[in-house]
Amino acid sequence: MSKDNVVVGFVGLGTMGGRMAANVQRAGFKLVVHDLHRQAASHHLAAGAIWADSPRALAREADVIFSSLPEPSDVEAVALAEDGLIAGIKPGAAEATFNGLDEPAAPSVPDFVKSLTVQHLMEDPDVLVAYQMNGAELPMLNGFPARLVVPGWYATYW
Repeated sequence: MSKDNVVVGFVGLGTMGGRMAANVQRAGFKLVVHDLHRQAASHHLAAGAIWADSPRALAREADVIFSSLPEPSDVEAVALAEDGLIAGIKPGAAEATFNGLDEPAAPSVPDFVKSLTVQHLMEDPDVLVAYQMNGAELPMLNGFPARLVVPGWYATYW
């Protein structure tokens, strides 16, 4: 698949997300954008990006979705709300979330977030998303704000 055929969606156009989305756009990908404040997308729109009125609308168009949001609650709202990404994601789409909350084990070790395709998560009946453990919110150490449980996949193997 060439970049001419790939539609990239970007949610969250703040300091970090705005710059990453601009790089994607400069690389020649078709870009669809959404942010709480349309003004944050003004440079992207002027350069030819398409505005999506909601995360759901963005997900309907994008083959690859990036989100760069400040808080775990924002990630949850953008993904799981009635008009969120999951409500509109198309089969085969890939999603990447950038974060700043998880820290590596040591300063010399790069941050790494494991991922699965959204399609796998939606179609596999054994995949669980845990928001609580024994009635309490998950602590940061155990995957705050949510932990993905995928039977058969564990530790460094996924």
